Amino acid sequence: MGALAWLVLVTSVVWLLVAISTQVQRREQGRLRREIAKLTADACQYVTDANNARAFPTIGLEPVKTRRGEFGLLHETATLFDVRTRRYSTWAGTRLGAGALPIYLGGADSVQVQSLEPACAGDLYLSNQRLIFLSDHRSATVALKDVLAISGGLNALTVHSSKRQRPFVFSVANPRTWALLLRLFSSESISAPNLPDGLELRAEPTATPGEVIVTARSGEAAAQPAAG
Repeated sequence: MGALAWLVLVTSVVWLLVAISTQVQRREQGRLRREIAKLTADACQYVTDANNARAFPTIGLEPVKTRRGEFGLLHETATLFDVRTRRYSTWAGTRLGAGALPIYLGGADSVQVQSLEPACAGDLYLSNQRLIFLSDHRSATVALKDVLAISGGLNALTVHSSKRQRPFVFSVANPRTWALLLRLFSSESISAPNLPDGLELRAEPTATPGEVIVTARSGEAAAQPAAG
């Protein structure tokens, strides 16, 4: 086989590999878009159902010592993740062998790498006052009044608290719904699951994939929207 034939063959193989890789990436992107769209639609439907029923659906908080006026909103089995920081040393210079111990002539640098690692599985509860995690190994609670920021990704809920330097990260089935309710109840003091007469809730997706805007209207007045 001549050099030109080899060049054509190698070029064809490279083109085929690039085409296959591009097709796989497009399929994966399409799957992610569909998953995000479904999670977003489920979050919007939750608000619509609550508005139609004139009350937020409640769940029991039997394992939790409840406070006055506290009621449960969401509960599911979740995994708590820890944000861990590891330090790696890198060497630049000449490596000299000295028996079994290598010696480097030159400088060293240190690099910090953060990663999420599962800590333990347990039960995650959301009430109108707190976010509560219970397990045999660890427990945690975040008062909604202390929440600084909330984000709901494709499969993880991240909550920043003013009482803690590092955020809480939980894996839940629909982070969008959790984030939406956390934003709504941390921005408004809601003491009862029933909606006041005349109050209308509406949830709509925005142009940003996965983002939901919730508006509360009472007559002509509109409350501050909560984004999930």
